[in-house]
Amino acid sequence: PLIGPIMTMSTPCTYNDAAGKVVNIQPSIESATYVGQVASKALLEILKTDIPTKRPIWTKEVVDELDNLVASGQTISCPHYPHSAEDLATALSLIKPDIPVFNSTANVGVVSAISPWVEHIIRVAGANRVISVDYNPPIVCNIPWIESKNVTTFSSEEGFYDLLVSFSGIEHSGLGRYGDPINAVGDVEAMEQMYHTLRPGGVLLLGIPTFTRTYQAGIQHRLYGPDRLAWLLENRFHFKARVWDGHVLGGWSDVDKEPRLFASTKENGLVDWKNQHVLVLQKLEVKGGEGSPDAARLAMSDCQHLQPPAPLATYPMTIIGLLLLFLTLGMVVLKKRVVIFLPSIKSK
Repeated sequence: PLIGPIMTMSTPCTYNDAAGKVVNIQPSIESATYVGQVASKALLEILKTDIPTKRPIWTKEVVDELDNLVASGQTISCPHYPHSAEDLATALSLIKPDIPVFNSTANVGVVSAISPWVEHIIRVAGANRVISVDYNPPIVCNIPWIESKNVTTFSSEEGFYDLLVSFSGIEHSGLGRYGDPINAVGDVEAMEQMYHTLRPGGVLLLGIPTFTRTYQAGIQHRLYGPDRLAWLLENRFHFKARVWDGHVLGGWSDVDKEPRLFASTKENGLVDWKNQHVLVLQKLEVKGGEGSPDAARLAMSDCQHLQPPAPLATYPMTIIGLLLLFLTLGMVVLKKRVVIFLPSIKSK
């Protein structure tokens, strides 16, 4: 967000800095995000960023706008992620009979969010409190049921959460786009963090962009083919079900059922990163049981031949080899002489 004049908000808001000092917010004049990532233009105008910290500011006015949209029969799905709100609500309804997480003692967390649309859906579903976790956590003003937490604190809370929800967050982890440290396996480490912070049998609802193959678009995002998705889940989660546009399907055994999980842009008519099914994942109580990489690959009808990506440590040697090859080719023509093999170059 751009830094602009300080805007007066209808309700005062403060937060505690790292030293514990109470600080007044300084809202930017520009929005904290852009229209494709929030449910309405009105919400875009309300949602601001604190100038010194660059943290999004979540006020009662933000939640009121989400309430108004729902009351008027409109979706709170972001335009970039069609029917995402409805898919999340459906996924929450799936887990309620078996996993009673919505009670006064339940610990429910949302990992990575610019606006509290996911928190709002969880609240409507019956949760009394929702914890929002991020590298750049929101400053929450006058919303008593939302707690804000830094990811560093979150990482130390082993076995604390009954339910975690992450929508369009994992694919950015480790790419630096949102201020997080650069880490080529940041998404894998984030999944490991969520595994450890869930209680045994706890549930993760994961919205993640899937595609026919694994691909990384610079610092923008990753797309997940069968190989990298299997790597994310291996030894951590049982893939129980998925939800997409009102369709409820099974896990690995149903990846090729319509609508296909690893669909091409031509199949679903969407830009690839908008293809974000909600995966219903349950934490494995014993690592290596159902949901382990072997079990996952056996269940994948067309994907048994795929393996998790090679360790990234092997990539530097590949790069060095390519550089040496290019240098060698660059010396092929020297002094108008064609050199086929170059152990050394001899001059006349």
